[in-house]
Amino acid sequence: MQNEEHRVNVSQALSVSVEAFQREAAHLEFDASCELQTAQFLTTLAASKPGGRLLELGTGVGLSTAYLLAGMDAEATLETVELEERFSAAAQRLLGQDSRVTFHVGDGEQWLHDPVQQTRKYDHLRGHLAREILCP
Repeated sequence: MQNEEHRVNVSQALSVSVEAFQREAAHLEFDASCELQTAQFLTTLAASKPGGRLLELGTGVGLSTAYLLAGMDAEATLETVELEERFSAAAQRLLGQDSRVTFHVGDGEQWLHDPVQQTRKYDHLRGHLAREILCP
């Protein structure tokens, strides 16, 4: 059982409440956000790579993005790719003020196969496979 004191408080870390993401998801009829326990695991993964370059495939409305950002230090960067422009726009409204994150709209698989992207190295890759394992 997880102690409340050890849970990441995204609201404090990012000045955005979990409820704000939940409202956006409901408004846009987005039902694929990670469960909060999974999202907190993402914070731990991000924290394990100080100064890391992280990649997220499937931004959604930004809940998992927020938890990744909550675990990142000031030198780390995150690129996040979302197929649906309206979901990406919601995430950008909530998190776009954070200079550590860059938002992309497009198909994640095609984005990965782009010649420019193939030259980039990332410390963590979270996407379709991870979503199937962590966010069934």
